[in-house]
Amino acid sequence: MRREKFSPDVRSRGSAGRLEDGEHRGSPQHLFGGTAGGALYRGPSVGKIRAGRGYKGNDPADDRQRDLGRGVFDGSAVLRRVVSGGCAGRQRDHGFDRAENQKQGRSGIRKVHRRHNRLRKSRQTDPTPRKDSADSRKGCAHFSKKRGISMTQRENMLRVIRFERPDYIPVVFHVPETVFSHYDPHAVEELLESHPIIAGKGRMRWDLVPKDGDKVDEEVTYFDEFGVEWKGAIDGIRGVIQKHPLEDFSKIREYRFPAIPPFDPEKERGEVEAAKKQGRFTSRGLPHGHTFLRLTDLCGFENVLMGMVDEDEDLIALIGRLEEYNAVFAEHYARMGYDMITFPEDLGMQVGPMISPDLFRKFIKPSYQRLMKPARDAGAIIHMHSDGDVRTLADDLIDGGVDILNIQDLVNGIDWIRERFFGKYAIDLDVDRQKITVFGTPADVDALVREEVEKLSSPAGGLMLKFGWYPGTPLENIKALMDAFEKYMFYWH
Repeated sequence: MRREKFSPDVRSRGSAGRLEDGEHRGSPQHLFGGTAGGALYRGPSVGKIRAGRGYKGNDPADDRQRDLGRGVFDGSAVLRRVVSGGCAGRQRDHGFDRAENQKQGRSGIRKVHRRHNRLRKSRQTDPTPRKDSADSRKGCAHFSKKRGISMTQRENMLRVIRFERPDYIPVVFHVPETVFSHYDPHAVEELLESHPIIAGKGRMRWDLVPKDGDKVDEEVTYFDEFGVEWKGAIDGIRGVIQKHPLEDFSKIREYRFPAIPPFDPEKERGEVEAAKKQGRFTSRGLPHGHTFLRLTDLCGFENVLMGMVDEDEDLIALIGRLEEYNAVFAEHYARMGYDMITFPEDLGMQVGPMISPDLFRKFIKPSYQRLMKPARDAGAIIHMHSDGDVRTLADDLIDGGVDILNIQDLVNGIDWIRERFFGKYAIDLDVDRQKITVFGTPADVDALVREEVEKLSSPAGGLMLKFGWYPGTPLENIKALMDAFEKYMFYWH
């Protein structure tokens, strides 16, 4: 498979905050948390675990926040381990040689199928979520005692956000299922087990064969729940749109949104309260790309921008209807008592935003403000994720009520982030996945994490770190990054 197919335009979509079959609800650890029932940090996809489904849209009807992942927001690492189809190959160069996987033979695939069937049967007979191993719990307890840490995961997170001197910098190390089909899975397992703070042995869970195998076929086209036609997913990474159902704006008036899934407020509220009592930070959110990107999926990127310039009445009506649809989820989550409500939406390109600040202020920002208001009124923390260069939109996002920005480091610039936000707003920093971690040395990776911790954090708090591991990154650099996370998260303690 050619490396260039992993385009920067790839992103995830789907329903708001719904667990899929086999999604791992996790189990608590004293120091770095876990997940509990519905009291998760999940949207489409922090900490968004989906069994047999692709990370970025194998099942387009069920999506998650891409960089946020589903699970508790803190260093529980929200490790998704799903081997996506076939047997894994040996590591080659940067570990990115799927052709080698094909040489392993059908016998390996048969073994994978047999193991998958055993896993599936075990889940049918024992639906209890998997617990962390005793070794993993002891490991976290050991580090907690050794570091002199007494705060719960929830208390530490709240102190980070409020600049009230937390014990450590929260980290999330995300492992999508594609890692296990592009690297030697035993090497991956060994690497994770050797980092008990952010990963650990007790976090291993592989579902080796996707339930919807055709969804990872590059030649297959399929429709998501909004009626958008897609083609060509790569090992669980969403492909490209083939057809926008509302390219013709005259179809907007007849368009029907997906049905709202049923809620169980009493159960969900109980899960949130239980998680808080156990010291876990709780969060829920809208699906990734809930507004602007959803419009581009439905209508086409150019059509949306031209419609805004022309102030097309049908497009304006669609924006209003989409807001009403999203508001159902936003208002519900606000009533459930989550610590944080998330609003993930990629607005940036490699240089500059995808939408001009003027158009954003006129058509998107007002919708954001109304969607965030119920959470803000309920006292929840407002978290906004956006990939890309969003420097020209940052003031508008903050003005809209955002408490935490989840943005990329090198695209926006470490020094700019410090100048604009240091000591004022908490930053959930996406650590580089384009340059240093891919093409640098282990020493470069360590230096990058250290620079970000020194420039963007202080003993008072204000910084969270996040990294998503994707194929093409050398294993030695991944190890260096994991080492750096476990080292510098205690930099001020």
